[in-house]
Amino acid sequence: MCEENNLLNQWRVYGKDTVPISIEFATRGFMFVNWSPNDFDLVPMVYHASKQTEIVNNVIEGGLEYFRHHRKYILANHQSQVDFSQKFASLCIDCCSTMKHPQFEVEKEWRLAVRWPPGPRYLRGQNYRASPIGIVPYLKARPDDQNMPDRLPIKSVTIGPCAHPEIQRQTIHDILYQHNMADKEVHMSDLPIRV
Repeated sequence: MCEENNLLNQWRVYGKDTVPISIEFATRGFMFVNWSPNDFDLVPMVYHASKQTEIVNNVIEGGLEYFRHHRKYILANHQSQVDFSQKFASLCIDCCSTMKHPQFEVEKEWRLAVRWPPGPRYLRGQNYRASPIGIVPYLKARPDDQNMPDRLPIKSVTIGPCAHPEIQRQTIHDILYQHNMADKEVHMSDLPIRV
């Protein structure tokens, strides 16, 4: 996901083989929804090196502080050491998984992130897809909420640079109408098509 609906970089990467569209979702709809079968949090990617360093330092300091206060208990037996190590590793993964190389900042990316529980990680609903770099794992998710059964909170659709934009606009209107979302706005990108 991305903060903006009309970035040339995103159209080139994710829409080069088809008619690209960007779907705008209501952020609140993602933040306050229970997901099935896994729980997700909506998080922004962190691109600035100084912020990344600050996050890493805070995680390490927090882990060391916890260890200093509970040293006697943690070192009491092997299982206590394993429990502390697993919880600390989970914290590191959670806090550092949002970091991306600064050169990707133009993407302004957000992700639905699965929190890493302590201990071995067994994900339900894991799937795989082919990509130019190899096999990529992904998770299917459905909103599990009485207020939003089987429907994502779509606000609008933007059609990217393409041939025959008016035909594409009518097609998107037809799709939205068939799914009882005729009230959603459809926008056209003002960026030129790359032929």
